[in-house]
Amino acid sequence: MPDRIDSMRKTPIQNRGRQTMDDLFEATAQLLDKMSPDEVNTNRIADRAGFSIGTLYSYFPNKASLLREMALREVRRFEARFEETIEASRAQQPDHVIRQIVRLALTPLKGRHRVRRKLVLLVGQDPTVQAAMHQAIDRMTGRFLECVGIDPNDMSRARRFLIFRSVLGPVRAAALHAPDLLALPEFEEDLVRVSLALLGMPLEPAPIL
Repeated sequence: MPDRIDSMRKTPIQNRGRQTMDDLFEATAQLLDKMSPDEVNTNRIADRAGFSIGTLYSYFPNKASLLREMALREVRRFEARFEETIEASRAQQPDHVIRQIVRLALTPLKGRHRVRRKLVLLVGQDPTVQAAMHQAIDRMTGRFLECVGIDPNDMSRARRFLIFRSVLGPVRAAALHAPDLLALPEFEEDLVRVSLALLGMPLEPAPIL
């Protein structure tokens, strides 16, 4: 993958255009789940999505551009799901909120770990993707602290930086090098413990049934 990735040719505004993009991304995910990245090309993506190659090229100049936008969409989706989790968890303890966020991090792209791994390898180091992810993490950190009643000014910048990166970093590493960890309950538990430790909070014991 070259360092420079060409931008999208146009951004869909109407619902039909957004659906076309969703169909192209879903087709790409299905192919990446079954094939090596080199086997996945724009012709196969368009065919799987049920579009002409011209339709694909009206949005993307090449496969790299499509993959980057697919990764950016996942960043936006993760943040949107995070917001839903925060809104549904306002009356809950911090460990409950963090556990829900950890579970979000463990199951992107409909839980397709092979697709996540290949997407990270292909465009994970792209500057645009990196910037979008770090900006989203900073916003989510602020929203989380607000949700659990912690004043960001009472916490060091270093600790704020680490709260969610201490989760997403290991998840990314596991996706690349030890994907079996992603399904282990103890992996989830330890990620929750790490974040709570950064907040100076204990993990509440599970209720006895």
